[in-house]
Amino acid sequence: MNSTNFHAYIDNKEQLVLIIKTETMHIFGGWTEGAFSPNMQSNKNGLLFSLTEKKSYKLTSPNKGAISYDKDNIIFGNS
Repeated sequence: MNSTNFHAYIDNKEQLVLIIKTETMHIFGGWTEGAFSPNMQSNKNGLLFSLTEKKSYKLTSPNKGAISYDKDNIIFGNS
């Protein structure tokens, strides 16, 4: 998978759950209301979670989004 086909899968998709598995076998992800679109920062509800740790995480700042997204990065948490 590269950045071009990655964007084809998630750009402008609503109610998307994103799950990532790292090279060190950690599995985590996030969900946010609304669509994933380039250069977005969600200002809606969201959820961050670790399947490896079996935990979910609350946002510390409710006015900031769960996920920020641009052409090169996805940032989880209050960014």
